[in-house]
Formats: sequence, structure tokens, C-alpha cells
Amino acid sequence: MKRKKRGGYRLLYAYQEDAQFIDYLSECMRVDKHEVVRLAISLLAPDESYQLFSKVLERIETKRSSK
Repeated sequence: MKRKKRGGYRLLYAYQEDAQFIDYLSECMRVDKHEVVRLAISLLAPDESYQLFSKVLERIETKRSSK
């Protein structure tokens, strides 16, 4: 998540399709996007969540370096 200028946070996604899928689930489940992400992470084993987090960070860094 990245801090907004006016307070609060916004979610960062590695791919636009990920953001669209989270939006879709959020609308279907009628919960906040943050809750959808928390639920998905809670379903992962600790080592799986760390690997996923590492992959997302690598993708974000790759995007930043390519700009």
C-alpha cells in the first residue's frame, strides 16, 4: 500500500488485471478492497504469502526501473 497525500492508503498492484479482479471481488462480496486482500493473504501459508509478497515487490521494482 502507498500513503495518499490527504491521508489513507491506496493499494498498489503489479498488474492492472489484478486491480480489476480485486475491484470485482470487492463489489460481489460488498466489502472494502483491503478486506478482500486480507482474506486472500490469510488463506495462504506463511511461506506462500512471503513468496507472493516478494514476487509483487520484484514486479513493482521492474516497472519502476523500466520507466
